[in-house]
Amino acid sequence: ATQTLLFNGDFNTINTTQTGAGGTYGHSLLANFTGSNNILTTQQYGASETIINIKSVGSNGNFQIKTGH
Repeated sequence: ATQTLLFNGDFNTINTTQTGAGGTYGHSLLANFTGSNNILTTQQYGASETIINIKSVGSNGNFQIKTGH
């Protein structure tokens, strides 16, 4: 599993979980945020690869992303 977390701003909250085999290449998370007071919650699970790629510009966002099978 890989995670790349790029945050430019203040008071951002990040909660990530990656579990399971993730197939040949594993789970992948790329989060690129510019802004403050954002909340990002991700859950990647299962035997196959899952990919989350998110880019956000702005403040006070709430993102909840769940991938798996």
